[in-house]
Amino acid sequence: DLQIRVTQAPAWSDVYNQFLSGQIDILLGANETPQRKQFMAFTRPIQRYPYVVFANRDSQIRNLGDLHQRQIGFLTDDVVFNLFPDNYPHIAYQSRTFTTLEDAFAALSQHQIDGVITSSGNQTPLYLRHHTNLIEVATLNGISSDMTLATRLADEPLARILDKVIASEHQALTRMLEKNNQLYNRKILELTASEQSWLEQKTVIRIGVATDYLPFEYEA
Repeated sequence: DLQIRVTQAPAWSDVYNQFLSGQIDILLGANETPQRKQFMAFTRPIQRYPYVVFANRDSQIRNLGDLHQRQIGFLTDDVVFNLFPDNYPHIAYQSRTFTTLEDAFAALSQHQIDGVITSSGNQTPLYLRHHTNLIEVATLNGISSDMTLATRLADEPLARILDKVIASEHQALTRMLEKNNQLYNRKILELTASEQSWLEQKTVIRIGVATDYLPFEYEA
């Protein structure tokens, strides 16, 4: 029987380097690229998160074009660091890398950089709670953070097995992800025990609206 042990690390770069050094065997959330395919094997993505741009609410950054001639923060070893200039060659910028998303958001909040490009995955809203002055201003077209399971190329049979499991259990995985997203959102909202209990008992919430109440309009 296979024994599975989950290894945690504070930053993506730490997990990635542990994978490269052989300390862990399966890596979650690595995008498949031509370079990585030379030494890694991948499953299909379980889920995809678009990459987005964050900026200060009081800054002049409101779209991707506003990043021209600006300083942009990225996470160390994040695939978007290389994909962004390939997909947006018209934007000239200076880059700065950070070990953790918290460090990147802190630098952005303090106006040390002009923007942060990162995945819109579940961890992002958690860090944003502490930086209410930051807003999402743009989404990168054609670049997503793919939640694959990756192995070293020598363990490619394991990647193929995992891919078959993902394919055969697609519906169950979708339901599990939806449930986990709900639980994660409750964590972000810091719901009390009584609030969580109330939500568990309520499956339908009815909202009353007036169809002629300007400036709001409602259509069933």
